Amino acid sequence: MIAPLNAQNAKILFGLFFFLTFAILALWVFLGPSDPSKPFAWLRAAPKTFTVATIVFGFSVGTSFYLSPWRVLSRGFPVLRKTLLPDLNGIWEGEISSNYSRIEAAHQGKAADGVALKVVPIRLRIKHSLLAFSMSGKTPDTDGDTVSSIAGLYKNAAGEWSIDYIYDQTVASPKQTDENWHKGAASLKLSEDGSRLEGVFWTRRQWHLAKNTAGTVKLNRSNEFR
Repeated sequence: MIAPLNAQNAKILFGLFFFLTFAILALWVFLGPSDPSKPFAWLRAAPKTFTVATIVFGFSVGTSFYLSPWRVLSRGFPVLRKTLLPDLNGIWEGEISSNYSRIEAAHQGKAADGVALKVVPIRLRIKHSLLAFSMSGKTPDTDGDTVSSIAGLYKNAAGEWSIDYIYDQTVASPKQTDENWHKGAASLKLSEDGSRLEGVFWTRRQWHLAKNTAGTVKLNRSNEFR
């Protein structure tokens, strides 16, 4: 799991932290006791101000529970949700369309063009704040568990939000054509209304036998904002 801090998000978050620190210090100066003989006494409050600002900032943007301040703002202000604070926390369900069936056909000497893609149901849980992002899921077809090792939420030049991640998948009882463990990667684009994720994936499953798979992913949010 990594923090989804691209250059754009980092500038925004550090700007918010600077503003919060300045605001707390300003309140202390204007509302605290004044002593004309000690015009720079406010400097003594700087370390405490920084500590308080760090705690408030971390609580506000670094937590992912339902009433986390950034999630409340995301729910209350659609403009913020689309431009700055997309909230993807919760369960997402959908399907994977894999080229696995075509790979098998090709290995058997058959024409792969007309073979239908293998469709597998998938269920993912996304948990994130503005500082960290993680995903975990399950594919009932293979009884495989998927956990992200690197994941992040990014906004491209066109203003579209997407998730890019690398994951580890483990299969307790692999079939002859499977492996106990393999890595994969995916890139999913968030729909404008924030209810769908669609994109592509790749795996290194049995790459040494030219059976590493790829395909598309389609997900729908099943319990919004939870």
